[in-house]
Order: sequence, then structure tokens, then C-alpha cells
Amino acid sequence: MISNLKYSALFMLILVSLIAVCNIFYNFTPQENIEEKIAVLKKVVTEIDNDDFSFLDEILQDKRIVMLGEQIHSDGTTFELKSQIIKYLHENHGYNVVLYEAGLYDMWYMDSQDTINPQRGLYGFWWNNDECRSIWDYYRATKQSKNPIVLGGFDVQLTGQISDSIRKELIENHLSKNNIDISNFSAFVSVVGRLSNNWLWEYWKYNKILETSHDSIQTDLSLILSELEKNKKNYIDEIYYRYLSGVKAYNELRWDYDPGELPRMNIRDSLMADNLIWLADEVYKDEKIIVWAANLHIYNNDYQIFKPMGAYIKEKFKDETYSMVFTSYARKKRDGHLYNAASNKSVEYLLHKNNNKFSYIDMKNIPENSFLNEDFISTVDQTMNIKYHWKKQFDCLFYIDAISSLGEK
Repeated sequence: MISNLKYSALFMLILVSLIAVCNIFYNFTPQENIEEKIAVLKKVVTEIDNDDFSFLDEILQDKRIVMLGEQIHSDGTTFELKSQIIKYLHENHGYNVVLYEAGLYDMWYMDSQDTINPQRGLYGFWWNNDECRSIWDYYRATKQSKNPIVLGGFDVQLTGQISDSIRKELIENHLSKNNIDISNFSAFVSVVGRLSNNWLWEYWKYNKILETSHDSIQTDLSLILSELEKNKKNYIDEIYYRYLSGVKAYNELRWDYDPGELPRMNIRDSLMADNLIWLADEVYKDEKIIVWAANLHIYNNDYQIFKPMGAYIKEKFKDETYSMVFTSYARKKRDGHLYNAASNKSVEYLLHKNNNKFSYIDMKNIPENSFLNEDFISTVDQTMNIKYHWKKQFDCLFYIDAISSLGEK
């Protein structure tokens, strides 16, 4: 029996190794017809100056929701570029709302304070670095102007560094205003003081919480939410309702699925979409909105068997939306050394060979005979070389030849 298990494990190891070798061979052997494909690209790619975004004037003239993506959450060059685009769209096109892939409640709480402290609302990679510093200075400056930028989020995750004691106090105060005595919900009381510690999923992993306790906590939340739903009168009531709904839903996901599992991703994106649609329809219904998120979340259509948030947004707002994904050929160190280069079967490789440094492709204006209308390899999904029908997933491909990681300028 043990011998058979060993042979099975060895077979699986050999199989995985062969797949890896084949993948490397496939992705990094030169593609065919390179010069022909580059000639096709030259007809649709536009090189731009990195401080001239006037090309967006015509593209976005009837767009209400602009979604700005990123390959990964450590891409300093893209963060700087997105910051410049936000400034341009705010000053020239009246985009006054910026919503991050961050906690709905955390970002609302952050923006409601007298002084904007991004630490209250966001993960550090979107504010605690030189690449993002200028945009946060800009946000603060607009608050003192006649045309302030409103900041918000749409995620169900708790992303801000709000102390657990403050979270607990704020929740208790809101429930009390709605004549809900939190002491009647002992299971929820037992965890309300540590919500920001991923309390349910992590405790489950280390067997520190029993299934019966989990069920009791979720039951308490259901009862609390039922009472809150009856008493919703205004925007703040809705914020708290969605906040606690998100806590309940996301902790159920963490209980049932590991990070990266498809059901967890699908449900999270559907919840983010619901929050974003509510914000766009109810809270900022007369405003132009910029969305800051990962490429993966802003795709226009189902992606294999994953339905991203952007697909829901495109279904709801149709031609009022514009999704702009960012991609690159390689990463660059301070000494100029390039690493983690895209496959030489990828579209990024072709753009690199064409000496494009900073350019875009409007995917809405691709000639019928272009290879971009078919499946092609791109690294837009977290720098992985993936062959897919990318044209249907985004409206604009924004290309940067070499990106620097945060702090690597």
C-alpha cells in the first residue's frame, strides 16, 4: 500500500514537471510571423507622452464609469500612471468620485473624517509609498477646493487599519440608535472586538473556533441584519447594513473555501459588484466615477468560469463604462536590469520588439483581419502568460514597456 502511494506520488511529480517544462517551452519559443504581427500592431497602437492624456478626451466623452486596472498590487509605475490619469480626468472631465477595491465601510469611514488618512481605509500598497504619495496629496488638496474628490470603496473585505475597539464602538453605537441591544447576541459580541483580524477564517484554520460557534455567530448576524433592514432610513443606515452583510458573507466564504478557490472569487466579485452598482445608482447617481482595482476584477465578460465584477458593471451600465487594463513586457530594477519578461509568444513581446515604451490600444477599433480579434497570449492577468480571447475582456490595453516594483524607481 505504502509502495503504491510512493509510486503514485512519483508519477504525479513527473507529470507536473513535464507540464511545467512543456509550458516553458511553449511560452518562450519564438512565435511565428512576428514581423507580420508587428505590422498589424502598428496600425492600432498609439505611442503617447507620459504626461499627455488628451487621447482620452474623445474616448471617454460619453463614459460615466472608468475602470483602471493593474496587473499586480506592487506595480509602482502603473500606480504613478493611474494617479496622473485621475488628476487629468478630475480637472478636465469632471470625474469627482474615486472608488477603490477596498472595504466599503473602511473607505467611507476614512473619507468622513476631517483629515484623510488612507491607513484607515486601504492596504498599504495603495498609499504607503513614494509612487502613491502624490495622489493622496492631491486628494487632500481637492477637499479644500470647490471641486473635491469623494473617496470610497466597494469590497466586502476589511482593508483599513481601524482599531478593533473603534470598530466595536461604532457598531454598538449604530445598533443602539436602531434600538438593537447588542448584548442580546452573545455569539457576535464574542467576536465583534476582533473583526479586522480575519477572525473566522484564521481561527477555523487553527481549530480555535468550533462549527457550532461559527453557526451561532452567523445566526446572530442574520438576526441583526433583519432588524437593520427594517429600520433603514438613509445612506448611513445602508452603509452599516452592507458593512455587516459583507462581514457575514465574506466570513462564510472564508469558512467554506481557501484563498484562490473559484467559488470564493466568484461570490466576492458578485458582492463587490452589488456594492458598486448601489454606489453608482443611489449614492453618486449624478456623478462620474473612477474605479481603481486589479485587472482581473474589471474584465467585461465571464473569464473562463469566473465572473468578474466588471462583467456585472458592463451588464448594468453598458456603454457608459470603459475598462482600461494595464500591462507590461518586464519588470525593471534600479540598475535598469529587466527581469520577469513576458513570453516571446505574447502581445507584450511584440510591443517590446516594436520599441513601444508607453502606448495604448483601443480594443474597440481593431480591424477585422487583426490577430487581436482571436485568442492571443497576454500577461494582463497577474503577469501570467495566458492565451485567451482578450479583446472581449477590456476596452483599452495600456502598455508600459518596463515597470518598477514599489520602491524600485
